[in-house]
Amino acid sequence: MGYLAGINSLHTLFAQSAGQWVLLVLSLFPLFKMARTHLKRPWLLLLLAFCALLGLSYVPVDPSGWAGVSALWAVFGGWFYLQNRYAGASGTGALLFCSVCTVVTLGLSAATGLGLVLGLLLFSGLHCFLHEREERSIGYGAVSRRVVLMRWARSWGLSWGLPLTLLVLWGLGAGRFPQGGFLPQGYRAGLPWGYFSSFHQEFMAVWLGQGAGGQGAFRGDLFQGDLVWAILKSSGLLLIGLLPLVGILGGGYQIPGRFVYRLLQRPDEELLLFWLCGLSLIVATGAHSSSGAIVANGFLAFLLALWVLAGWCARRLTLARLG
Repeated sequence: MGYLAGINSLHTLFAQSAGQWVLLVLSLFPLFKMARTHLKRPWLLLLLAFCALLGLSYVPVDPSGWAGVSALWAVFGGWFYLQNRYAGASGTGALLFCSVCTVVTLGLSAATGLGLVLGLLLFSGLHCFLHEREERSIGYGAVSRRVVLMRWARSWGLSWGLPLTLLVLWGLGAGRFPQGGFLPQGYRAGLPWGYFSSFHQEFMAVWLGQGAGGQGAFRGDLFQGDLVWAILKSSGLLLIGLLPLVGILGGGYQIPGRFVYRLLQRPDEELLLFWLCGLSLIVATGAHSSSGAIVANGFLAFLLALWVLAGWCARRLTLARLG
């Protein structure tokens, strides 16, 4: 019996590890494609290494983990649409792909899917509004809402919104979506305080709970690695909690100047896409913003954080050279 139990444990461990590697590969590919035009090689490698470490350590191999991956691919579809749009192509296939990935996300996690839908809706509306203003060379106040809505209906509405609606209705009719409503079990109000309280609980559990060896973290024996483990674990939690805030606040600070003071450019719209979807996915974790949930939904926020930090370091180096 002991032999069979050991075999079953190894099989479970292997299946879990294989699932984490599949999740990681599926996450890093779109992340790399979207980040490589905005980050220089050292920062890009740092982003991939950081996300790989977090992905293997925190992302659960369950529907919530897969929902984070499908949401990232949906944003990748929106990003690829922008590539086609600025190259003079229609990008219809990219929006259809985005729609399918959005439906998959809704089926895996209603909260993550709703956050993704909100982010993409806001971006698509602003995208049509900005292009209408740019192409007609008019002020913001002169843009017709009716014209913007018709423009959205011909592009995003037809290729993303309509397939999304039809697939969701089919999924609801066929019972393909989670039962019990659109909010996860145990979901409660408390944003944004739930984000901080969840990390506070995990952080305190590291120091007051169980260490790496199954004993209290302050056992007094450094050679057993408990104190080192607690320092590394709590440092990782701090990065997981703070980096999304750095990306969201720093990216949001850049957005107004990019659209008010210069002509519309593809990198600016990509920043807007990453920011709106990254923010929506972080907010979608709700009052249960555990480290695993933040990492699963936070790859875009980590990308924004490295983007912001890379720009800040570049400006500091420039000022230092001039000084």
